[in-house]
Amino acid sequence: MKLTHARSSWMVLSVTVALGCAHSVLPPAARTLPLDRGWKIQSSAITSGGGHEISRAQFDTAGWHPTPVPSTVLAALVRNGAVEDPFAGRNLETISAERFAVPWWYRNEFTLEAAPSDGRLLFEGINYSAEIWLNGQRVAGRDDISGAFRVFELDVTRRLRAGANVLAVEVFPPRPATRWPFSQISAL
Repeated sequence: MKLTHARSSWMVLSVTVALGCAHSVLPPAARTLPLDRGWKIQSSAITSGGGHEISRAQFDTAGWHPTPVPSTVLAALVRNGAVEDPFAGRNLETISAERFAVPWWYRNEFTLEAAPSDGRLLFEGINYSAEIWLNGQRVAGRDDISGAFRVFELDVTRRLRAGANVLAVEVFPPRPATRWPFSQISAL
C-alpha cells in the first residue's frame, strides 16, 4: 500500500513537566522542565515489551530513532535517514502507509534533583490518542488521551522521583472515521 498523504504527520508529541514545590518562590519558568530534547521513537511493530517495560530505565533502546519534540514520526524518520525526503521527487509515493498504521513509542529519560510536591505533565499536541507511562506505571490510557492536538495535563506527583525518570508515550494513529448513514442526520 502506498502512502498518498503524510498520514504519519498525525502522530506527534509535545510535552513539558511542570514542577511545583511547597513554599516555592521560584518564577514559573524555573519550575518548568521542557522535555523537547532526548526523545527516541520506535514502531510498536518492531519493539518488544509494553509500557511497563519501556518506561523503565533498564529498557534497551538500541535501534530507536532520536528526535526532538514536537515531531511527527515521519519527520523523525527523515531526520535519521530511515526514510527519504518525501518532498523530493516522487519519494512520497514510495513510503508504505502500513508502517504508520500501528502505534509508535516516544520515550524520554530525564533527571530531577528532587521529587516535586506538585508534578504535572503537560502534553500540547498528541495526535491522535495515546497511553502514557511513567517509571513503569500507566498514567493515562487512550480513553483519557484522545483527540487531535488537544492539550492534556496529568498529575504525576506520586510517580515522579528524585533522580532518573522515564516517560514512555504510545501514540496511536487516528482510526478511520465512523460513517453515519445520511438517513440518521436530521435536517436543521
